[in-house]
Amino acid sequence: PALFHPWGGWGPGVGAPPPPHPPHPPAPPPHNGVRTENHVECGGEGAEHRAERQAGSLSHKEFPITRTQTTDPAAVIFTSGSTGPPKGVLYEHGMFNAQVDLLQKFYGIEPGEVDLPGFPLFSLFNAAMGVTTVIPDMDPTKPANVDPLKIIEAIRDNGVTQAFGSPALWNRVGAYCVENGVEMPSLKRALSAGGPVPIRVLEMMTKVLTGTVPVAAEDSPRRHGGPETGESSALPVSGTALAAGSSLIGQHPEPAASAVPLKRPSPPSASVPPCLRGEIHPGDTRGLTPPRSPELADLHTPYGATESLPVASIGAREVLTRTAAMTRQGAGTCVGRAFPGVDIRIIPITEGPIASISDRHTLPPGEIGEIIVRSPAVTREYFRRPDSTGQADKNVCPTLAAKIPDGETFWHRIGDVGYLDTEGLLWFCGRKAHIVHTQEGPMYSVCCEGVFDSHSQVFRSALVGIGPKGQQQPVLVVELMPGHEMETRIEGELRLLAQSSPLTKIIESFQFIKSMPVDTRHNVKINREALAVWAKEQLKR
Repeated sequence: PALFHPWGGWGPGVGAPPPPHPPHPPAPPPHNGVRTENHVECGGEGAEHRAERQAGSLSHKEFPITRTQTTDPAAVIFTSGSTGPPKGVLYEHGMFNAQVDLLQKFYGIEPGEVDLPGFPLFSLFNAAMGVTTVIPDMDPTKPANVDPLKIIEAIRDNGVTQAFGSPALWNRVGAYCVENGVEMPSLKRALSAGGPVPIRVLEMMTKVLTGTVPVAAEDSPRRHGGPETGESSALPVSGTALAAGSSLIGQHPEPAASAVPLKRPSPPSASVPPCLRGEIHPGDTRGLTPPRSPELADLHTPYGATESLPVASIGAREVLTRTAAMTRQGAGTCVGRAFPGVDIRIIPITEGPIASISDRHTLPPGEIGEIIVRSPAVTREYFRRPDSTGQADKNVCPTLAAKIPDGETFWHRIGDVGYLDTEGLLWFCGRKAHIVHTQEGPMYSVCCEGVFDSHSQVFRSALVGIGPKGQQQPVLVVELMPGHEMETRIEGELRLLAQSSPLTKIIESFQFIKSMPVDTRHNVKINREALAVWAKEQLKR
């Protein structure tokens, strides 16, 4: 199997990256039809072998295709190590096949498209989808430092229809485009993952993505997703702000009564013209559904983990019109609807292994708990890490730290906390390891940070806990937008914000940092363990 490792070393990224907004390069020159030097590669044949084959001295017979089974090892892909040492995730060929099918169908990706992956590993999907890869001119370990002009030129000169980038990359590119009036009409879709995408990034990218895509059919997975069968019902979304440790919704909805399926009358023969079937008269268009206008291109924010990708997805335009206001009130980050074939459950937050899914009940909509998922793309184990999976006797049902057996299948514990609302939308509230346990109860990092990130001069914030579990002091660490250094005035405004929400009213300590310590893969996952040590030292001064 292939071995893939996160860029930039074995440990989590504890060093601060360069400032999030280096000086912008000049505006792009008018397009003159000349290609820039972007590298476009398909396949894996080396230049030497290619030359020999073209000269007739080498035959394709010397490169036999290996026959593999769905359960054969395919790759070992390491986690980013945001909450500990990176772990090698063992992928099987069947899991990769399932990922390709889920992504291609959900986003409507077609053979012949052109993709620019800001995370190079994702280019492997393109080969399976018949999509051309344009490798961007950037340091993949520093997406927060990307040169926007090089990304724009690569997209424009190569007719790129799809592009992936971490929130840090699109923050740079989006800010540059808005400032210079640049649009990206060739893009059918952009994608971003690796951490919650800030609302301001979604706002910028919706201005930049001016292209159109065919409207999704009513039964398209892009419209409805695939929540677990029989568990989610489409009920109104509550707009109530979420209190720490409480439920958004007071009661679990009663299950719908089973209905007897009705037989539909057989339609007339399709070969009979509608006007002869009595449906319409020649020239009469009444009752006909007019063709819908194409949808605008969107920035999609797929949610998942190295061990379970993809899980859910939502587009920026839906976030801005439906969920962003709730995020600013502390409801967490909405990560969308489940992909078809992906099951999502919320169970009580649990420390230690769970022997069987029957040992844990499913929480009602609106109640925060541990997110677990099941799908054909979910991986089974970590590579040569029995301590990570806690596997006991192989002859009996294993007790796993990251997996929960469920008959012939299993569930993966993502390590995140969140909830499902009554419409089946999944809301992310932070990592389980990042919950701040105070005397007043648990504080969920992403929920609390959403209140402060709404401040126009806050670039990002991080909630950390100082002290023993159950008696932790909540400390909010704040990174300001470049050029804003009036910390005393802004601290007063943040204190007022804290008092405005029951989620954050007990926060009394605010610390300012020039640049957060983040991961080396996406430059967005904050190393809160290192940050807590730093904050503790600041409190001693």
